[in-house]
Amino acid sequence: MNKKKYMVKRNLSTCLFPWIFWTLAFVVITAFPVNAQQGNQPETQNLFWPPAPAETRIRFVESFTSPEDMGLKKRNFGRTIRDLLTGRVSRSLVRPYGIVIGSDGESIYITDPGAGAFHLYDRKKNRYRKLTNVKGVRLRSPIDVAMDPRGRLFISDSELASVFVLNQRLKLLTVLGPAENLQRPTGVSYRKGRLFVVDTLGNNIVVYDENLDFLFDFGTRGTGNGEFNYPTGITVSPEDRVYINDSMNFRIQEFDMDGDFVRSFGHPGDSSGSFNRSKGLSTDSDGNLYVVDALFETVQMFDSAGTFLMNFGESGEGPGQFWMPSGIAIDSEDRIYVADSYNSRIQVFQYVKGGANHE
Repeated sequence: MNKKKYMVKRNLSTCLFPWIFWTLAFVVITAFPVNAQQGNQPETQNLFWPPAPAETRIRFVESFTSPEDMGLKKRNFGRTIRDLLTGRVSRSLVRPYGIVIGSDGESIYITDPGAGAFHLYDRKKNRYRKLTNVKGVRLRSPIDVAMDPRGRLFISDSELASVFVLNQRLKLLTVLGPAENLQRPTGVSYRKGRLFVVDTLGNNIVVYDENLDFLFDFGTRGTGNGEFNYPTGITVSPEDRVYINDSMNFRIQEFDMDGDFVRSFGHPGDSSGSFNRSKGLSTDSDGNLYVVDALFETVQMFDSAGTFLMNFGESGEGPGQFWMPSGIAIDSEDRIYVADSYNSRIQVFQYVKGGANHE
């Protein structure tokens, strides 16, 4: 190589290096933005429901979209550049859906169909993990997640028509679904040695025992008691009440642990207590049932008999506001985790037992 060509290449590399560096820096900054409050968002302090002068029942706590928001293992610049170059760009939530909280209250497990991923946030161990495939099988649409007392995780993937069973180290134990001809598993819930799986396209609920053997199923397509029209969410309360979101019948149906019908409530409409696109379900320590409605962009609260009590949240991007919310989980301390799906975050609220005066 002659000297002139060498000098030209050297000059080009000298000029290009700062450009490449600052371009990558810009991508990093935009890929991992600082979660600053916008000017029109409501103040997070004193954000509570219902409004004064009524006593506070629900209080906003925090929101997060990445492990950094929770103070977990901040990534260094060099690692971020390497991840960008190898295609592992973001650890942030894309479109979170299902949530379950570990028994210690410090571990949060989240399905993310928008990213085709499953996230683990562990505050106690200060760690974060993101799972995109299970033993070589790429997750396509992970919808919901449940956990049993042994720490086994049950992740439904609606497109793969399977429920993946993992241990606490996120290692595959077995796969449920093919043998039972699951068509589109969505909601999952575990209680007292029974795993309940909602099959949305099958319009039924499939139940497994503690050893994950098929036990029974219940439900069929229809509008009568015990019949479903594309059910989705499910939760089993500490009082052994099985609540199922009968989505396109615009109602919640309640069953006992053996699948026997108890009652139903709800109807289509735009008034309190009615449903449009209801999604996730959960219960608090007082037995109140919480129902997330994606199109109303709110969470409705009912007592154990199905009587409407109140709702919280509205449409928007600020704290306490939602954009197509989906899943919900409530821990032993009555902290309420809501998957604010299209705002790409989890919002956390606190149920105030007995109520409290506004500060």
